[in-house]
Amino acid sequence: MRLIFTWGIIIVTCFVNFAILSAGAFGSLTASAEVVKNNASEKVIDEQPKSVSDIHEQITLLEAQNRLLREHNQSLLTTVHWALAFAAVFLIAVFGLMGYFTYRRYEQDKESLKNFLDSEITKIRAGFTDRLSEWKRKSADNLRKETEILKQSLNNIAESKSNEAISPVKTRINSLSRDLNYLQIGVIKLEAEDWKKKGIKGNVVSCWFRIAQKGLSIKQDWIVSDALNEMERLLKQGAKFSAAQVTEVTGFLQSLPPQFEALVKAIQSKI
Repeated sequence: MRLIFTWGIIIVTCFVNFAILSAGAFGSLTASAEVVKNNASEKVIDEQPKSVSDIHEQITLLEAQNRLLREHNQSLLTTVHWALAFAAVFLIAVFGLMGYFTYRRYEQDKESLKNFLDSEITKIRAGFTDRLSEWKRKSADNLRKETEILKQSLNNIAESKSNEAISPVKTRINSLSRDLNYLQIGVIKLEAEDWKKKGIKGNVVSCWFRIAQKGLSIKQDWIVSDALNEMERLLKQGAKFSAAQVTEVTGFLQSLPPQFEALVKAIQSKI
């Protein structure tokens, strides 16, 4: 586009110079014509015509010269006008082309800038999306950890509170269970007294064996000791275990703690 503009300036300059030269030539020619006219007039004046026909002839000659000068003047003016018109048209064309190419260049630059901005926005958006995804992942991990910690804390609190709430219940249940075992032991003693009155010593010694088992289950050594002493006394008096009970009694005696060793040996010797 710079090349077109340069050539346009050169061509316009040439036409302007041509117009100037044409105008100068026209001025010179006009001056020459004036000189010729003056010379002719002086000649006519100097040469006094001798007749009317000579005067008409000179007038016709001057009119022809004037006509030729006017035609030449008109031709030069037409040339100058055409030169100036061409220069104006050429300038308009050059500036039009300059505007056209400038607009095209502007559109290209605008499109290029738009593409550049789109690519930058895409990169920024991708980076933002990546950072957002990373932040979401870290937030999810932190939330999961905090949730686990909170859940563990709540479980500990719940367990502590439940233990505090259940502890009296457990104590009460243990007390009731112990009381129930004592009641069961009392019932078995009553059963043993009933079999004693009936004179069936085998059933009596079996009842005391059950009392020894109950005493061991509730970890009451004194009950176990009393039951073993009563079993030994009954065995001395001739009470016998049934064949099915002998194996069970033997296993029970072997499972007793060492503090009952003497009673165990005494009972085993009488089975």
